[in-house]
Amino acid sequence: MDGGSNPPGPIYEGLLLKVEVEIRYEVLDVGKTKSVLERSGKLLKSARQVDTYFNPPHKDFYALARPVEYLRVREYGDSASFDYKLVYHEQGKRTHSDEYETKVGDPQKLKQILSVLGFKQIVVVDKKRAMFDCGDFHVCLDEIAELGCFAEIEAVKDFGGVKKTMEECKKFAASSGMALGNTVENAGYPDLILAKKGLFKIPGGQ
Repeated sequence: MDGGSNPPGPIYEGLLLKVEVEIRYEVLDVGKTKSVLERSGKLLKSARQVDTYFNPPHKDFYALARPVEYLRVREYGDSASFDYKLVYHEQGKRTHSDEYETKVGDPQKLKQILSVLGFKQIVVVDKKRAMFDCGDFHVCLDEIAELGCFAEIEAVKDFGGVKKTMEECKKFAASSGMALGNTVENAGYPDLILAKKGLFKIPGGQ
């Protein structure tokens, strides 16, 4: 969902902004869920996706009990990007995020530059991702060795604000026929991996 009425932080004004409204579910049956997506959607891309997350030298994103900032180098098949994400919460749940991203020609060289500049690598999320176009929604089926399988449902249109758009994401999930379990609304993949390693405690548990 592009644009929106939620302002980014002041130091990022003027940069290209994408407002992302999505919800993540645990997948109970990978085969059934993949079959549903193949019937009802169009496969856009299926490849290994590696996200390397960093802390800048002047700030520890994980100093907060509930992190709201994420900086990553993403490698997805034959493409790569450099992304900053600012996450918004309401009543302990993620509602949406402001995402700034740019394409990268040499992700390995970028990671070297970040290291030289004092950026600290926090965690790597290595997953197999299949992305499907399901009309007003994109669904990513993610298989992560450390965590299991999840489905991320992202709206690609504005249904009338963040709250209504999130409601539509949930309605789509409920009516899709996918074998979905609990939602994961209070943590991202890097948080979940760090929590599993005992390096971070997710507020409210997960």
